[in-house]
Amino acid sequence: MSHLHLLHPGQTDLKGRVALITGAASGIGLRTARSLARMGARVYIADVNEVAGRAAAEALQKDGRDAHFISLDLGTLHSAQRGADAFLKREERLDILGASDLSLVSLYRRS
Repeated sequence: MSHLHLLHPGQTDLKGRVALITGAASGIGLRTARSLARMGARVYIADVNEVAGRAAAEALQKDGRDAHFISLDLGTLHSAQRGADAFLKREERLDILGASDLSLVSLYRRS
């Protein structure tokens, strides 16, 4: 059975929560990842830019945060599946999904 846990405005303790933020190697996605990590969430930085994404995760780790990088290009179904598989190898649940780059996503069709 799955349970829905809502975050409430002003909630600052996210210990035990798992977050995946797309487009998190820079910009709004990175700021979101930093904020969630400061509040105690385990953060997955998902981005197509592997160099910047790994650097962002390492910087958070050096600051004592629980952060990881996942290579993810939402522009291709194959990469999206690989990213999901990589995440599921490490985690059993996802509490927070931040999608800062969805304007770049194409619609997928299964043939």
